[in-house]
Amino acid sequence: MDTSIASGGGGGDAARVADPRLDPDASVVREARFQQLIRAWWRDERPGWTESDWWDVTMRDEVRGLLWLPAGPQLAQALADIGRIQRCLDAHADEVSGPTPIPGRSAGWPCACMVVVAAAWEACGAWAAAGAACALVDCAGAQEVSFGVAELGLRVSDPAREELASALRTSVGSMANRIAGARDLVAHPQLVELVSCAALSAWAARLVVREVADLGPEQAAAVVGQVCATLHRRRDSGRRSWTSAEVGRAARRVRLRVCPEADQQARNRAFADRRVQVLAAGNGMATLVADLDATDAHRIHRRLSAIATGLADPSDPRTRDQVRADVLVDVLLGGDPVAQAPGKPEISVVIAVADLVGVTDEPAHIPGLGPIPAELARALAADATWRAWITDASGTVVATGTRGYVPTAAISRLVRAREPHCRMPGCRQPAPACDLDHTTAHPHGPTTVSNLGPLCRRHHILKTHAGWDLEPDAGQPTPTPTPHLTSSDPPDPVAWTWRTPAGFHIHDHADPPLSLHT
Repeated sequence: MDTSIASGGGGGDAARVADPRLDPDASVVREARFQQLIRAWWRDERPGWTESDWWDVTMRDEVRGLLWLPAGPQLAQALADIGRIQRCLDAHADEVSGPTPIPGRSAGWPCACMVVVAAAWEACGAWAAAGAACALVDCAGAQEVSFGVAELGLRVSDPAREELASALRTSVGSMANRIAGARDLVAHPQLVELVSCAALSAWAARLVVREVADLGPEQAAAVVGQVCATLHRRRDSGRRSWTSAEVGRAARRVRLRVCPEADQQARNRAFADRRVQVLAAGNGMATLVADLDATDAHRIHRRLSAIATGLADPSDPRTRDQVRADVLVDVLLGGDPVAQAPGKPEISVVIAVADLVGVTDEPAHIPGLGPIPAELARALAADATWRAWITDASGTVVATGTRGYVPTAAISRLVRAREPHCRMPGCRQPAPACDLDHTTAHPHGPTTVSNLGPLCRRHHILKTHAGWDLEPDAGQPTPTPTPHLTSSDPPDPVAWTWRTPAGFHIHDHADPPLSLHT
């Protein structure tokens, strides 16, 4: 592969192209071939571990050459040839400027080359994890193996445990768990394929498997199939890849949609095991653990947070966590009556009109908690202590705005219901604890739902002072070249693009609950 041509650098065929001053068509030919390579990478040859916009970032030729290699031995060999990149001396056209250090020149400020190399090594790890799982199943069998000792009246399961435990330098108990996990993964070839090409991490695949562990083979296959199809569609759309936690939540939504009866049965079994425990923590402390219904647990935590806010005092040296803990003790043990004063916290349930009236039963969404069954959402929406945000058929929540800098309470509630956590990719800081940031800075941008989004304080600071840029998108992301979207892909009413200090572009949007159907 002529990586110098792919990156627009010199050498290779480029050195054999006539001088443009003598041959005016040379630059045209070069550009045509460059665009041809980009289209080939985008449509046919982009490995699963890469992101759609990486091609547009300036990087060294040998690093750009990695973008053509699938996860596996070739990629590992290329990485070994490159070695570690602790300081990148090549100029990066997309590097940030101003008070922040130049990416690749200062420790802790990586350039695109460093980030891609790290991602490539991670891809090799995913490929190896898939291979290791298959190897374990080959050794131990796809199903549990057992043999009996007639004279003792006993049976021994999986005799391969000890053999593998010795070779892999782990305990027999740990090896039993690893074999079980490998069998669960290998039972779903679609997941194995995604992990092998590093389009999905081994941990993300494990979260999907966890959601179908109690289902029958047909139901489990249906859930996994829909999750994999969603991941492929998302990859083709040009938006950023999901984190492992987001993949797990997507699997949860599909499970609720495909087999609601089995899910309700599982909820009933889990609820029957509710309890409260005290675990010793040392140094005069203990941990109080309560296994509760998830919605009840979130309501209790919101209640404690609301009381802590009502008791806020600038002279109080306690942290918010400390105040919440003290309030819990006071309320349960009949201490400070002031803790009873603040009103009940407001909690949102995002549900489509058709689901609210019982026409359909698609999963609803609680910001900060995730997908819940439609039946439970209808009950919560009828509760006066919950606020129901109703969406239209496309899953969009709509509200009016204001011309001022500070959003109204209604706009704030809607934005936080629409986006339950910080919009920095991978950040799970709950929206109520985040700042509401103007995507386009005020007064150039209005204080409207479409121009506001939650950012935790750390990521608000990175956006304002450390070279991270956030730009609104009018619709679906359109990196160069435009991905092959289908006509069924709806426009996204609230989408945005992050630009990192190293020059990467990350397309994203609220998903869910702006679009409850992935």
